[in-house]
Amino acid sequence: MKSRFPALACALLVFGSSCALFERHASQNISLAPPPVGTSERSVRTPDGFRRYLVHVPRSAPRRFLIPERYPLLILLHGSGEDGKLIEDMTQMDSVSELHHMMVAYPNGTRSILGKISADWNSGECCGYASRQHINDIAFLRAIIGDLAARGIVNQRRIYIAGFSSGAELAFRAGCELSDRVSAIAVVSGSIALGHCRPVLPVSLLAIQGTSDDEVPFDDDVPDSLDVPNLSWAENATPSVKYWSSIEGCTAERAAPLSAHVQRIDFIGCRGSQVELYTIAGGTHGWPDATPHDHQDQGDEAPMHELPASETIAEFLLRHRR
Repeated sequence: MKSRFPALACALLVFGSSCALFERHASQNISLAPPPVGTSERSVRTPDGFRRYLVHVPRSAPRRFLIPERYPLLILLHGSGEDGKLIEDMTQMDSVSELHHMMVAYPNGTRSILGKISADWNSGECCGYASRQHINDIAFLRAIIGDLAARGIVNQRRIYIAGFSSGAELAFRAGCELSDRVSAIAVVSGSIALGHCRPVLPVSLLAIQGTSDDEVPFDDDVPDSLDVPNLSWAENATPSVKYWSSIEGCTAERAAPLSAHVQRIDFIGCRGSQVELYTIAGGTHGWPDATPHDHQDQGDEAPMHELPASETIAEFLLRHRR
């Protein structure tokens, strides 16, 4: 018995190890399957534990000369107190995704340890639970990109990040720190909250800002540690856009009215990038859309219905690649 026990134990150990290896290999094979068409939930491992996000895969892939290509990827970040599902519904970006054959991911921000306090992001020097706990949201964004790229369905030269409000702050941070992966960002009602920002590579920016936003004012300043030059030609820009146009080497601006309340400002002479700012006179804190309703019946909200933000963002982002 004594001579047979070690052999039996060894056999069990080898069998158990083989099973574990098989299970691990099988789980990897399963996890490498691409997400299904439509919207589904996924999770990724980050330094802060497993994080969840929604992803919408269009019914058809983009094509070039009738040959299917990999999807561009947009990561769309919600505002404070919201979640991925809410901004998915608020922006109607799934419909835009189908039209432009672009995959869209909707991450969830971090809630308090009890899950009672509204979700937010660590976008830099301001503020909330995620910032106080030093949550690594940049690692989360990298993990989402890595998770979907590993499935062989993402065009890694066409990765974009956009956000609303505090999500816009994190989009700015991603532009600062993820320029190796991200070629363009878009922000709605948000400012730079990071005290240091020098992208290694050019990153194009589209910003949308209302002049009557009472949560993120039009003249909301950037952190004092950022050196914003006195650009006399950029007087119509928000401080964050003025700073971004300076680090992208822009040298002039050109303004064009698009509707009664909406003006587009194109920044000229940028080095390998494009910067645009849409200003909404009387625009408030929200996601603009274009509705068929009579604007005269909408009171103070009328200016917010003169710009189709989701379509405008998609068209801008898709012009750029790394």
